[in-house]
Amino acid sequence: MSLFSIGLVLLSSLLHSFWNILTQTSKNSQYFSGLKGIWVMIMALTAYAGFGMVPLSDEIIFWGILSGILHGVYILCLSRAYSTADISYVYPIARSAPVFVPVFAWLFLDEHLSISTFLAIGIILTAIYTLHFEGQVVRGFKNLLGALKHQDLRWAFYTLALVVSYSLVDKKGMDAFLSY
Repeated sequence: MSLFSIGLVLLSSLLHSFWNILTQTSKNSQYFSGLKGIWVMIMALTAYAGFGMVPLSDEIIFWGILSGILHGVYILCLSRAYSTADISYVYPIARSAPVFVPVFAWLFLDEHLSISTFLAIGIILTAIYTLHFEGQVVRGFKNLLGALKHQDLRWAFYTLALVVSYSLVDKKGMDAFLSY
């Protein structure tokens, strides 16, 4: 990987952590997130105009627009989650998507998963659950159901669903782009 690419990854990581902190500490996190989204669109359109790109098919444009909409709603749900619940609860829920993406890709995109992948996903989910059951299995299930029904944590679960959704849409978009 070139130094330029490494620099972009590091810059992206820095900006990501920076906007997460700003979103959480903002007096109006949804307003801040909306402004951030507008700024990202301006930067993307500027890059597109400056560097140019080959014409894209209608299918690629469709997946790109759908992805953008899902990302926008994701940002608003995440900012709402940060403003209604503690980050120590929100972030692990919202960021658990990598465990669920392969399962939903298997269900909806006909991806093939090995038995060891299913086993690994099961172990990860069990470990996450075990952290919350406080030594009592029945109490753990009640805690899990309580978290799912918790008014403030619902935004974290919406965020999780949106991350899984935009990941699947991005996969479809990249498949369309690579076959174009």
